[in-house]
Amino acid sequence: MANCDERNGQPIDVNGDVVFVSLEESVEEMVAEEVPFFALTSIAYLVLFFWFGNLMHQNKESRIRLEEWIFCTIAIGFAEVLLRFVEYSIWQHTGRRSPAIALFAAVAFGAKHGVFRGLLVLLCNGV
Repeated sequence: MANCDERNGQPIDVNGDVVFVSLEESVEEMVAEEVPFFALTSIAYLVLFFWFGNLMHQNKESRIRLEEWIFCTIAIGFAEVLLRFVEYSIWQHTGRRSPAIALFAAVAFGAKHGVFRGLLVLLCNGV
């Protein structure tokens, strides 16, 4: 309850039925909704990864260093989304999270955002 002070607090009247809502059921529903999203996002990242990699290979004579960092960001993003998909799929099927996969996904998330911010600074400086 919101009223923790027993001496100076306001009286609380509770009327009606109290219904227990299981947190596990809402988490399972959330995970079930997230799995298809991460599956489609993984496929989109995979298509982007191969498309951009193919363009880099075709134009390797005129490639600039910045393109390699963009490709690295795409690769890390694909790894992050794929790890989230695997983590949520395991969670949905077993009912338990995998801490190792969650840790690797969080590290990939941080690395992707760090590289992206560096790219943003480079692009803003006109490099």
